[in-house]
Amino acid sequence: MAEPSGDCHPHYDQFAFAHNEALAPKEGIEALIAPHYRERIAGTTDSERHFLALLSAWEHFPPLEAFRVHLATLHGHLQSTSLNCLLLTPEALYAVCDFDPNAPLAQQEPDYFHLQYRITPEAVIVGSTGLSQGEGWKTLKNGQILIVERGTLQVTIVEIVQNTRKSIQKQYKSLLQR
Repeated sequence: MAEPSGDCHPHYDQFAFAHNEALAPKEGIEALIAPHYRERIAGTTDSERHFLALLSAWEHFPPLEAFRVHLATLHGHLQSTSLNCLLLTPEALYAVCDFDPNAPLAQQEPDYFHLQYRITPEAVIVGSTGLSQGEGWKTLKNGQILIVERGTLQVTIVEIVQNTRKSIQKQYKSLLQR
């Protein structure tokens, strides 16, 4: 069994995870991790903690509900610009598009946090913006999850997130006013 190590995108058992952006505070994320996963923390990244907290929810809920509970909990208790992530399991690839549209970077570059996907007969490709994708690419909307069944490449898109987070600007203002 491979375990997360160092400060790379984490993997554990038959799961691999990628996340781009910041979550804070790390201690808040660690409180969401089941004790048997918390003792496996090997690096310093918020990605590893995000992943292990998701695996903790995964143990108690079916996949879509685990994502919903996990993301709602992160929105309610932590600061984030984006929770965009990819989770690869033996059964499926999950691509989550979840970001704060009021974050400064989202305001400066409106397409920065959107995820793109392309379906071909041989593969389903997921990428972030900024790549020259060309024809055939579609945008995964904020609050959606793309699910790709690994055996069949069947694609499903589900509304996964209700935007319950405070905007990052409101978070900053409330911190400055203290």
